[in-house]
Amino acid sequence: MIGLFMRAALIPTLLVLGCYNAAPGDETPTAREQFLAEWPKAYGEAEKINRDVDVEVNSTHENYTEDGSRWTEKQQMIVKSRGDMLMQQITRWPPEGNLPPSFVRPKAVEIGIDALNDQCSFSLRRQEDAPWKIIFVRSANDVSTRRALEMQGRANIFSPWHSLATLYPRLGFHLDSVEAADEGDTKLVKVSFTFSPQKGDEFIAVRHGWMLLDPKRRWAIRRSQLHLESPSGEAATAEDVIEYRGADDTIPVRETSTLQHEGKNRGVKSTIEFTKYERRVVPVVNSLWQLTGWKCQQIALSTALALSKNTTARNRRRCKFPTPAACPRT
Repeated sequence: MIGLFMRAALIPTLLVLGCYNAAPGDETPTAREQFLAEWPKAYGEAEKINRDVDVEVNSTHENYTEDGSRWTEKQQMIVKSRGDMLMQQITRWPPEGNLPPSFVRPKAVEIGIDALNDQCSFSLRRQEDAPWKIIFVRSANDVSTRRALEMQGRANIFSPWHSLATLYPRLGFHLDSVEAADEGDTKLVKVSFTFSPQKGDEFIAVRHGWMLLDPKRRWAIRRSQLHLESPSGEAATAEDVIEYRGADDTIPVRETSTLQHEGKNRGVKSTIEFTKYERRVVPVVNSLWQLTGWKCQQIALSTALALSKNTTARNRRRCKFPTPAACPRT
């Protein structure tokens, strides 16, 4: 799921148990009781087993607009998670096709690296063979920056759960119905809900919808339909289908998303291929760059650690900020 709506709506959030407003209805009681009893535990297990993981995602986004413009965008995301440490590399290729007149076409491949650990976060960017540029280096005290990096980086790791995990713990979440929805021999559960944004929920575009969950796969999402509304009042519908590897684990293989703006011939269809999804158990070290291997991250991280540890003006002057030329082209 992409675009303004989905970037705002699908944000991984730590689970806070017990914060839901359930109302009686015609749903199957056993399905409802099973969901309320098992889903929080299953998501907690998913968070635990996916803390040390390497994920590689290749995505293709087919866009269309009312003026007849049609174009395709491709990107790759590599995510490495080690406990609370996170690194993601995003590569975007120039779009192909008939772009809208107002669209500024990038002329080169764009590569970005965002990383964080328990002491700092930083962001690097470059175009094709150009030197790395350090966008920012910030201490762990910058909560908003860390939150933004985690939301984007962990979205692919927790793809089977993240949209429900974002909504479930919030006061505005209302569980409308929970019912059995078997497909052949597979026993699934359909969860329908409405969401009324409260203070602090401005970034969530979902208003109501349903999700088809698989209890045998830690209650992962198989299909979903979400109705969205932007801050300006524009409405859209997002439909999502997730396919999984094998029959005994929750490892996504392919995710297909369709975002259609209501009343307009505008939207995007995304095909997301999980070409790598490996869970790893490795020792936690203090320097994130030792896990990733990008030399430029070592430079950025060293700067961040120095700035965060040395608070006096004298010590800050000793920490010279690296210039783009200092970053190797690797």
